[in-house]
Formats: sequence, C-alpha cells, structure tokens
Amino acid sequence: MYRDTAENLLCYDVPREIRNSAQPNLQRILAQRKYLGVSNNAQLDGTEGKEKILNKLSQRIGLISKKSDSIQETRITHNMLVCQVATFSPLCISMSLAECTRIDKLLLNAYQYRLNYMPTDAKHNIFLSETRGGVGIKSFTREYTGALLRDIEVYITNDDSLPAHALLTSIATASQQCMWNLYKAGLLPQNTAAFERTQRISISGKKTLAFFEDMTAPTATFLTQDHTHMMERAINTTSKLGFMLRDLQKEFASRLTDDLLLQDQYANAIGSPRTSRATLGACIGEGNEHFQKFSLFGRIYLLVLVIVEEATTMTDSVLEGPTSTAVEAILSRPAIYNRLKAFSGEISGLKLASSARLSIQKMKDDYKVGSFHNLIEWRCFESCMTTDVLQSPTEDEYRTIITDANVF
Repeated sequence: MYRDTAENLLCYDVPREIRNSAQPNLQRILAQRKYLGVSNNAQLDGTEGKEKILNKLSQRIGLISKKSDSIQETRITHNMLVCQVATFSPLCISMSLAECTRIDKLLLNAYQYRLNYMPTDAKHNIFLSETRGGVGIKSFTREYTGALLRDIEVYITNDDSLPAHALLTSIATASQQCMWNLYKAGLLPQNTAAFERTQRISISGKKTLAFFEDMTAPTATFLTQDHTHMMERAINTTSKLGFMLRDLQKEFASRLTDDLLLQDQYANAIGSPRTSRATLGACIGEGNEHFQKFSLFGRIYLLVLVIVEEATTMTDSVLEGPTSTAVEAILSRPAIYNRLKAFSGEISGLKLASSARLSIQKMKDDYKVGSFHNLIEWRCFESCMTTDVLQSPTEDEYRTIITDANVF
C-alpha cells in the first residue's frame, strides 16, 4: 500500500475485466489472498471473497435440495452446511444482516416450492423447531449472530490474550474516529474537554482512485476518512437486533444510554408488539437501524460520555467518579444539558435530567442488592453450637453490618 504527498492512503477500485492491464504493483494490491480462511486483498477489502462464499453457499443449498431424497435428509444437510459457515470466524468475515437474510431467503425458497407452501407460510414454519411444529431449519442469521456474540464474549473477557488486545484496540480506535466524525459534523458541544481533545486528533484520508474503462488515468477520485474497523462492523451488525455491547468502566453513561433507548418510541425490538411480522425478512429481518445511535459507537452514547466527563470536571471529586454527590447533583439538573445543547431539538434537558436521576438510583439499588444491603449478623457462644438446644435470639442481639453508610 502507498500514500500520496498529503499522507492519504491510496486505494483502488478496478473492475476485474481490466485488472490484467494494470501495473504489477497494483495487481498485487488487488490480488485475493487467504489468511485463516478469510479471503481479502492488501486493502483489507473482503467484498470479493465474501461474494465468493455467498455464491458457493447458494449453489450448495440448491444442489442439496435437488439431490436429497427426503425433507429430513435435506434438513440435516442444510443445517450442517449453515452452522459450519455461520460459525466459522464471524469476527473476521463481517456480514451485515442484509447478507444473512439473503442466505435465509435461499433456504426459504428451497423449501417453499418443495412443500408447496405460500411464501408467508414458509416464513412462519421452516425456521421453527420440530418440537414447535416447524421444519427445524437453522437460520443463518441466528447462527451467525449467535456465533458473533459468543466470540466477542469469549475473546474480550480474556484480558491477557492477544485477541482481547486486538478487539479492545479496535474499539478504542473506532470510538476515536466516531468522535472525530461528530466533531467534523459540528455535533460535538464546544467549550468541552472532549471538543478540545478531538480537535487535536489527526486522521489520515483514504483516497480511492476509480478506473472504469482503462488504466491510463483514474475516471474518478474520492477522498474520505471512512476507515473501517473489525469491532465497528461487528457492533453495527449486532446492535440492529438490540444486542448492545457496553463498557462497564463507564457504567453510568451506559445505564443512561440504555434508559434513553427504552424511552425511544422508534427503537422497537423484534419481540415488540409494535413490530409487524410482515415487515421482517426471511427469519428475523435486517433489524432496526434506529438502535445504532445508542450503540458503543453511536451518536447518543458518545455525547452522553461528553456530558458525564464535563460534569465530572466541573467538580473537585474527580477521583470519586460519577456516583459522588457533587456529580450527581449536576447530572440530576437540566442546567448542564441546556448549556451544552448536545441533543438540541431531540431530547429536552428536563427529560435527560430525570433519566439521569432514575439511572443513578437504579445503579445504587443494584449495587446495594449485590452488596448484601441490610445484612444482619447474630453471634452466639461456641458452647451453644455443641448443645441440642434451639437458639432463640432476641432483637437486641441482632446487628446490621451492611447499611447505607458502608454499602458502597
């Protein structure tokens, strides 16, 4: 890969028909290579490799439907094929819900005509388990999403492993770029520490040279900063279904964002009564894009982080964190939200303040429950334990050892 004089990363968009006439170094950049079974090029563009996987999967689904002798044989073979592809390196082979739905539609069509189903009947029936009266076909969307969530949970919780380091680095880099995107779009509140810090960030550009007819000169040139990151693609896929990855080191911001998500009338999950089954795809559809702004890289979550950081810097209790009395008082009143105007015309300061008070109270209550709040202790003599006499302690012999004063 090369950079120009302005330090922009040079990328190339060349149709397959004219790649043979390109320069040798450009051919090497666009050449497909496999690493751990994942096909991409030097630009880390796995579009062609993923399209090859989808085409092969489509062909095998069709061949299995034609060659098998019974529905049961077809189901077993299809499930083996779907599970094998969906669970193989879901973090490296990033797939959107639309691409997963495309595979589910192939399965839907394979059984719809063979069972003489109407399209809606097949949608309701084939992906249900046999115990529930369905055919028992494994949905590619469900298998891929489950494998993706499992890999994230397994790798990211093992702090000492190399995969955990790679995932956490990807999250940090993607968060920095998303914050920089808010700054460039003019959505970051001014006169804040986050604004000054983001102002000093320098993200190199990505210049794409597009060739369409010949390789003499690029037909068009595009300059962007849309560098993609592995965890950003994974979180964008899972967040559309309502699965949110949260940073527990910033627990209050995560809780406040979740509370705002629950109050949003357009953030309807699959099981919501406001979600029509007819609007879903072959299995569970392409999700709800409205969830993305509440995700780890979403606009609302990042702006909540800015507000919490600003409230923390306004007090002298930085080391105590956002649960201190001074920070609670700032976040529980609409003054800071009206001053920063982070959600101007979208969420009022009164609503943000009331949501913050509710989130703080929920967080305290949860910690109280987990800390054995109001735990009572009673001590007796050792000689009483050796006798068979049933002990009956009086009220003055009890002592509460975990109270509001020491629960945290």
